[in-house]
Amino acid sequence: MRHFIAAALLATTTLISAITPSIAADKITGVVELFTSQGCSSCPPADKILTKLNQKPGVLVLAWHVDYWDYLGWKDTLGVTGATERQRVYAAGFQSASVYTPQAVVNGATGMVGSKESQIRSALGNVPFPALEVNLKRSGNGITVSLPKAELNGASTIVELINFAPQSVVEIERGENAGESVTYQNAVRKLTKLGAWNGDAKTFEASAAKANQGSAVLIRTLLSTGEAGPVIGAAVLDPA
Repeated sequence: MRHFIAAALLATTTLISAITPSIAADKITGVVELFTSQGCSSCPPADKILTKLNQKPGVLVLAWHVDYWDYLGWKDTLGVTGATERQRVYAAGFQSASVYTPQAVVNGATGMVGSKESQIRSALGNVPFPALEVNLKRSGNGITVSLPKAELNGASTIVELINFAPQSVVEIERGENAGESVTYQNAVRKLTKLGAWNGDAKTFEASAAKANQGSAVLIRTLLSTGEAGPVIGAAVLDPA
């Protein structure tokens, strides 16, 4: 795990020195991805922390609801295809033998227990995040993602579009959290990989999110394994 984090931070720090556009106060300066489940009794405290972090200026939070606790008697109503696989990819990059909930991943580069608020906030302050200008806007019936020309020092990247439900209140009827009413923040509903970006000015076009859903874009560097790793840029678009 330490080897991966060191390499990820070194690569991200190198990109910071190359990407120089200024970043406004309302731009994204950190990303927290929480892997959670309605069937996990340890998750509600982490879900509350994610709601708190969502109030922190510049921080984009996303909740990925995994499916591997569904067998305990309650199928997660916010479960989404790809959430468990995304966490497993992170686990492989962190050289972890298993996945667990709740887990928070900060800037795609380091993971920790999702209920450890102080550790998450510390990582947000210490894990580098380049000031890459990512422009995300509505265009007709779709959305447009515009990226500037930037020197990536040979790094390869992938552009991800994520649609999310800003707030979901769920009455859990069975399983470990039976009888609980839990509010979930920015639950991911769909992931679309828009394509690669090599540092040339480029525009991507995609379908707009469903009504009452927001959209976020993550720019992630690719690891030597070919899997996506650290986040070097992000933007968010609230529901129309």
